Amino acid sequence: MTEVDKDGSDGRFKSKAEAKRTISQGGVRFNGVKITDPYHVFYTKDFPIIVEIGKKRKFILAIKDA
Repeated sequence: MTEVDKDGSDGRFKSKAEAKRTISQGGVRFNGVKITDPYHVFYTKDFPIIVEIGKKRKFILAIKDA
């Protein structure tokens, strides 16, 4: 699941539309690489992912084993 698939309730984006727009406009980087496709698919080998939204918001996206 990508950040865009979420409903935005975690506070990183106000809505799914805002998340898609921000990614499409190049405002988000994953592991330092600018991704402009809001439907980009991540594989388990890609995790953990360092996500940068703009210049100031950064976090790590990881998979937790069940």
